[in-house]
Amino acid sequence: MTPFQQQRAQFADAPMDEVRSVMEQMGRRIPDDPREGERRMRQFQSAMGDPYQQFITQYIKSADDPYGAQDRLVKAIEQLQLEDAKKDVMVKKSLDPHSMEDVSIMAKEMKIAPIDVHTILSTKGDWERITKTYGYSDETVKKVKVTFGGI
Repeated sequence: MTPFQQQRAQFADAPMDEVRSVMEQMGRRIPDDPREGERRMRQFQSAMGDPYQQFITQYIKSADDPYGAQDRLVKAIEQLQLEDAKKDVMVKKSLDPHSMEDVSIMAKEMKIAPIDVHTILSTKGDWERITKTYGYSDETVKKVKVTFGGI
């Protein structure tokens, strides 16, 4: 873990007084109701204490280049969806998207045309949109993306 991640992991075990102090320094409002305040502080501590939690600011480099920011966000969404899909889909082995044989194997297994495999692989962004636009099942999109490494 990086030093920053180690610091965040330590925050996960910090006393509530420290959590309150950090929230106040960041300008976060703590509700007056003690139970609601406690719940919000625990929620904040959980999010901030996760060393692998990522911030949207990591993907924003410059306001001068909106297309670059859009590209980084699309890549971030793809990565998040890929990580999520890996939990749902069992992959026996990774295939090469540049191999006609591998594409044909996947197409046959998923009962779609090889061009459909290429379409799924080349379409970026929200996978739900891919299923609605092209009519593929959610499982098909996940399996193709994960098997070919989410390129």
